[in-house]
Amino acid sequence: MIPLHSAGKNMGTMTVSPKVNSSTRDSAGRWYQFYAMFSDEFAIQAIEQASLAANSTILDPWLGVGTTASAAVSMGHRIVGADINPVAMVISRGRFATRDALLMKASAISDWILNEPGDSIRNSSDPLSAWFHHAPAKTLRLWQKKITNDIPLDELSPEQCFMLTTLFEVAASLSQPASRSKNPTWRKRPNPDERVKSSKKAVCNMVLQCAEKRVLKLSDATSQSKHHLMVADSRCLPIQPDSIDFVLTSPPYCTRIDYAITTRVESAVLGVDDQLLRDVRERSMGTSTIRGQIQCAEATWGEECSSLMDKVSSHPSRHSQTYYLKTFLQYFSDLQKSLSDVDRCLKPNGKAAIVVQDSYYKELHIDLPKILEQMASFLSWEHTQTQSFPVHRSMRSLNAKSRKYRTNARTTESVLWFRKSSLKD
Repeated sequence: MIPLHSAGKNMGTMTVSPKVNSSTRDSAGRWYQFYAMFSDEFAIQAIEQASLAANSTILDPWLGVGTTASAAVSMGHRIVGADINPVAMVISRGRFATRDALLMKASAISDWILNEPGDSIRNSSDPLSAWFHHAPAKTLRLWQKKITNDIPLDELSPEQCFMLTTLFEVAASLSQPASRSKNPTWRKRPNPDERVKSSKKAVCNMVLQCAEKRVLKLSDATSQSKHHLMVADSRCLPIQPDSIDFVLTSPPYCTRIDYAITTRVESAVLGVDDQLLRDVRERSMGTSTIRGQIQCAEATWGEECSSLMDKVSSHPSRHSQTYYLKTFLQYFSDLQKSLSDVDRCLKPNGKAAIVVQDSYYKELHIDLPKILEQMASFLSWEHTQTQSFPVHRSMRSLNAKSRKYRTNARTTESVLWFRKSSLKD
């Protein structure tokens, strides 16, 4: 751990890095494979360090795979979680399924599918057809329909979400050889002749085997009243003002990772077509697509951010003044709007622990922790301390072209702690 610096009253020292290391990521206990996620140990230690009263309400506006949610409920607190990506909501809600009869229900679905008459009609409009040939595509779609029973996404039970998460894992595993790219966050569509071939029976066996392993990861007891997880925009959360005691979260990093593309196979399982996927991409924070025109940095973004935007706009590299400047302006606008709405939800004297990672544009250092600290100061949040941890593998290390601009630039992941002012405007 890199030594922390404190900006006031110290809230304790964390010893667990937010980053999921290779041993944790590959362990049998992980809930779901995702590029950017907390470790369970970090989330638990962060909640302990916050020193919350019993039955407090915790918010994670960038839900991901639900690590904060799981830790909060396991420690007796309530969780409110949101993510703009419906795949994330399903995966997170599936953590709270009860074990009773899950495998029996899965076996019954498998038997029904195996006895369902086959047909030769190809549904080329099914999003799964971009990844799979007819037999596996139809089998996966039958599983999805039997699991959901046409119930709207936001009304699905944790048990239904558990089974969908199992289906996600099977589809992602089957499609991986065809969709793999050099960028671990990008899932490329295969050529038609590279699409996955598999039999109905083989797919059903994979789903049952995956469900058996996944059931072992469920908690022994969960409380349905302890979690409220939803598909929602971090910039406009459907949450009552002054209702949150503690925020534990990590916004998308400023590295143009397209999280909607990362989960495009899982989205296909849900039946998300190209238009709906494009909509999720465009509304996601950190996206590489441009959704509108933002002319310049705002004062509430802070001096560090304004200085960075000036440096990007004057950088001599190609497209710095156009595309790249626009993506940065859009990202920091989204970050500031999200923080402002989180502030609305947070109680006076409420606490927040936010994890961010610094990065680079060419040779320019993007000091996201400092930018976040300055943005929070405009909300009258007291910055109490920052704890930083070295990152040994990042998007920068995966990009060979970055060596043209820098050869030795260490990346760090920082946990910034804040306390909201007790005074209201």
